[in-house]
Amino acid sequence: MRRFGHTILKFLLLTILSVGTVACHSSRKTVRGSSGTVPPRKVDYKEMRDEVNSRDYDVPLIGSLIEEAARWLGVPYRYAGNDRGGVDCSGLTSQVFLKTLNVKMPRSSREQQEWCHNISKSDLMPGDLVFFATGSDRNRVSHVGIYIGNGDMIHASSSRGVVVSNLGETYYTMRYHSSGRPEAIKKLYADQSKKKGKNGKTATSNGSNQRPTTVPTDTNSTQLPTPNTSATTPAITVPAISVENLIEQQVDSIADTITDAPITPSTPIPTPKLPTPTEHPDTIFTQFFD
Repeated sequence: MRRFGHTILKFLLLTILSVGTVACHSSRKTVRGSSGTVPPRKVDYKEMRDEVNSRDYDVPLIGSLIEEAARWLGVPYRYAGNDRGGVDCSGLTSQVFLKTLNVKMPRSSREQQEWCHNISKSDLMPGDLVFFATGSDRNRVSHVGIYIGNGDMIHASSSRGVVVSNLGETYYTMRYHSSGRPEAIKKLYADQSKKKGKNGKTATSNGSNQRPTTVPTDTNSTQLPTPNTSATTPAITVPAISVENLIEQQVDSIADTITDAPITPSTPIPTPKLPTPTEHPDTIFTQFFD
């Protein structure tokens, strides 16, 4: 009985220790190798990398930051890892910022959240960080990813390694905690805004493929040709409407007028005068039909 109690106590202690070492990964069940590295699931990382690299960013250093993060796609997950042999979520963000911006970040995801300027989810821009509470305590940050635009982020998933995920996925929507902007990213966007202001231009950095904008034409109007004169005359547009529609509109207008307007005759209706027996029949006829 004593040996059985000792075994139970040992099991509980091991369980508590294993839970205490959990950080920066999802709470989903994973299978680890002997080295502590989680083999990534079968994902087309090359296609993922090509798609990320095809995006355009207004701020060159932001583009370099995203490109560096994309180079880590496919690296397996490893708790407390910091290299391409295996990396965890906060290790990925730390290495990417250090290599591209020479910024040394705190090592844990919770400390990184406190280190950033807090921003709303709707204000996210490429280069910002997104934080999640993946453990049982939904108020405690335990995961972080780098936002790259279009609702996507690059992060180190415990089950798939470094991948691109969308914030709209149910798993991340349910566990979203907050968003943050590192001081270096804030300064980059501020400098870019000053440059754009001096050039009289406005632009956004949304991490999407830029496409030419087409102005839709109004198919419900017909443009009349303008005479060739020295003065510039604006084109006149005449709404295109069929004869049937025009008649229908007129009928509806008349019907609405009759229905809504109260009947108030401008002159009183005369009351016919009854003839007396002594009057001539022609006079009676005239009174009724005059």
